Amino acid sequence: MQSRGVRIRNRLPFLSTTRRKFIRLAATAGVAALAADSTLREPNRPRIVRLEIALRRWPAPLDGFTVALLSDFHYDPYFSVHPLRSAISMVNGLRPDLVALAGDFVSVPWFGDAAAGAAAAEPCAQLLRKMQAPHGLWAVMGNHDVFSDPNRVTSALRAVGIQVLSNQSLPIERDESRFWLSGVDDVMGGAADLDATLRNVPSDEATILLAHEPDYADQVAGYPVDLQLSGTPMEARCGCRSSVLSTCLSWPGNIFGVCTRSAASRSTPIPASELSEFRCG
Repeated sequence: MQSRGVRIRNRLPFLSTTRRKFIRLAATAGVAALAADSTLREPNRPRIVRLEIALRRWPAPLDGFTVALLSDFHYDPYFSVHPLRSAISMVNGLRPDLVALAGDFVSVPWFGDAAAGAAAAEPCAQLLRKMQAPHGLWAVMGNHDVFSDPNRVTSALRAVGIQVLSNQSLPIERDESRFWLSGVDDVMGGAADLDATLRNVPSDEATILLAHEPDYADQVAGYPVDLQLSGTPMEARCGCRSSVLSTCLSWPGNIFGVCTRSAASRSTPIPASELSEFRCG
């Protein structure tokens, strides 16, 4: 009896330790499952959110004009390629009039040659070209594009018919009316020049500006810009004259926006993992 009791006492710590290990393993597996779901699955399941933005100077004949906005692709063939493919399909389903791409097509690597990150520009561009819009696809550079190899990124986009704006403005015309689509070079790279960008834009005509950084709106507010479209959604702000819409397509969330004409002035950062459609009228 005594030896049996000893054996039982010896088993108790063993059983308790195994149970604790099991609980720890189960908890670890649960955390890993949640992390995998948020990292691998959630960014691939964007949803569409529909909003309205008002632009005071928007020409009435262009009421309902839509712009699909995507940004921060940070292309790689393993992770970001999946939300990008999903977004392309959804954009084409919305049939926008114009597609705007607000930068960061590639990523600067953590280590090694920064220019090596630009190697992702060509496969990213090959995917983006699958989007369709009667008034074309338009892009600006982001900070990762500029700090890797902006010439290679720009060339890859232009090679597939995506027009890249670098401190430029061009008119977008329909039904004998028009607005101006403007784009500045990356702000963090120090090359953004609003004066040069808006030099040829008539002061009484509506202007939509592409700028990768949303907080550039602090400076844009002093210019005749009706709407700023940006990436990297963080503390997007604006002054009394312009609205800001910021988006991001890569981790931690995938976001894009579709914008038409509207009439209120406000800053609108979009939450992660949402696709948004903006209707103005």
